[in-house]
Amino acid sequence: MKTKLFQDEGNKIKVCLVKRGDKYGVDGCLVHNEADPLIEFYDPRHFVRRYYLSTILEIEPRQGLCLEGNRYGYLAIEGPCLDKVKKWVKSL
Repeated sequence: MKTKLFQDEGNKIKVCLVKRGDKYGVDGCLVHNEADPLIEFYDPRHFVRRYYLSTILEIEPRQGLCLEGNRYGYLAIEGPCLDKVKKWVKSL
């Protein structure tokens, strides 16, 4: 699993790339067995959301993504930062 920290509009977002055979989830209790890698997003305190890499790569340039939204808070990754995430995963 590869991990990188990104700075987005004042928020730090940790991004993990989970490839086939990598352990993930709480204490590494799961093993990813699919060809399409996973992208996991974390805020400084906890896991937020997980997507297939193919889904993230389909997002248009400069378009952001809502990671978590509820009545108590909202966390999104803005387009320019998401573009950096896509560039990072493509380089691996």
